Amino acid sequence: MLWRTPARVGYPRMSRPRFLLLALAALAVGLGGCGGGARLSKTEYDHKLTAVGRELAEASKPLARAKTGPEFVSGVEQIQDGLRKAADDLGGVKPPEDVDSANDRLVEALRGLADEFDKVKEAAKGGAKKAREAGARLAKSKPSEKARQAVLEIQRRGYDVGLLSSA
Repeated sequence: MLWRTPARVGYPRMSRPRFLLLALAALAVGLGGCGGGARLSKTEYDHKLTAVGRELAEASKPLARAKTGPEFVSGVEQIQDGLRKAADDLGGVKPPEDVDSANDRLVEALRGLADEFDKVKEAAKGGAKKAREAGARLAKSKPSEKARQAVLEIQRRGYDVGLLSSA
């Protein structure tokens, strides 16, 4: 049987469930230190930025298609969730040292943007037109500008920011 070592080799026998449990425990220990582990390489960070940008673009689709107040509210909630997840994803890694502070500013800005979207959600209760107007104001908000500046700095340092450059 594949899951049991022959007794004559001198290794103890291990049942399949026990082996899987130990393997999962080892994986959990290995992954548990991801946030506190080694810095990401440039390539790994590029991939992280690209993935975050793709997820944000996907989260923003319902808002872009919204035509009514309730659709705007639902779309805003999805983009808020996407922004918070992006902030958590980027905040949970150690980026290359040359973009460490820019990454921190980007994480802070993404969380700020998620909070700022509450104004758009509130405006959406008054209809789609009011939601669009609030969205235009949001584009000029402090968190929006901070996010733009952080992305530009990361980009200037030679990193591929993917869809974040258009966010």
